[in-house]
Amino acid sequence: VDDRVRIWNLSGKKIAEWKALQKSVNMVSFSPNGKFLATAGRDSTVKFWNLSGKKISEFPAIQGSVSSISFSPDGNFLAAAGINSSAAIWKLSQLPKVSSSPVELPGHNGLIRSVNFSAIGDFLTTLDGKSTVRIWDLSGNLQKTLSMGAIGISFSPDRHQQRFATVTLNGKIGLWNL
Repeated sequence: VDDRVRIWNLSGKKIAEWKALQKSVNMVSFSPNGKFLATAGRDSTVKFWNLSGKKISEFPAIQGSVSSISFSPDGNFLAAAGINSSAAIWKLSQLPKVSSSPVELPGHNGLIRSVNFSAIGDFLTTLDGKSTVRIWDLSGNLQKTLSMGAIGISFSPDRHQQRFATVTLNGKIGLWNL
C-alpha cells in the first residue's frame, strides 16, 4: 500500500527494495521462471521489473486500480483485473513485454477480487465482488459462471487434475473439477 516493492529471503532478510511509482502497489507476482516480477498499481498500470528493481517495461492495463494479476504457467500470458469490473488477458513477449491487444473478459459485477490461470494455462478464472466465479478460455470466451459465495479461489498445481478450490466467507471450502 506504500508504493514500495520488497523482496525477502526465507530468513527474513530484505534483499531488494524499490519504489514502484504506481500510487500504490496492490499486488505483486513472480514470473513462472522466477527471473522478473510484475506489479499491479492503483494508477491502472502493470509494470515488469528485474529482481534488482530495474523497470523492464510497463503498460496501461485497465481503467481504475488493478487489483489482481496472474501469469500463465508458461509465462506467455498475463491476466489483470480491477476494481471497476474490468479484466483482460495479454500475450507477452520474452522480455517480458506486452505483444498483443488485450482480450477483454466482460460481464463482471464490480470489483474483481482475483484472476487465476489453471495449472495447464488453457483456462482462467475471475472472482468478482458478488462472489461469482467465471471460467474463461484464452480467447475470452466465457465457459461457465458459478454463483457460489466465494471470497477466494486457487487452482491445483497438479497438471493432471483440472480443479480449483474456493473458500466462502463462512469458511466453507469447495473443490471443483473443470
